[in-house]
Amino acid sequence: MKSVNWKDTAELFGIVAIVLSLIFLGLQMRQDQVISRAELTSHTFDLMLGFNQSLFDESFAVTYAKMMETPEELDAGEMIRIDSLLNSVILSYSRECYLVERGIFEECTRILSASANRYFGNKYARSWLQQRKNRINSRIFDQLEDHLTNIESR
Repeated sequence: MKSVNWKDTAELFGIVAIVLSLIFLGLQMRQDQVISRAELTSHTFDLMLGFNQSLFDESFAVTYAKMMETPEELDAGEMIRIDSLLNSVILSYSRECYLVERGIFEECTRILSASANRYFGNKYARSWLQQRKNRINSRIFDQLEDHLTNIESR
């Protein structure tokens, strides 16, 4: 009889150990998910910070100012640099929205709302955006245009 009680007690401890292990595993998975989301968010902000810092590069700042003030005076090399920046910004927006579609982020307008006007609030960039929109079927262009329209209506 004692061996049966000992066996039952051992089984009970085994079950408790399994349940506690599963609870611990669940907590670890949740913590890993939180850390992963934080890293993705941090990476997104690092990308935008990099774009913003590129505007402080003296030679690029002159090019960017020219795009804003007198875009008709841009030479081919300057257009390529601006094109590269705007493509990178669009890719960052698209990346954020992709992460929303995968359930990792909750919204894809955080970066868009913070920087849309800075990058696309001028005649040259809007023209650039319209040309890309006609070539690529992407929701991000519609979202960007909606956001820019909302900024103008304020």
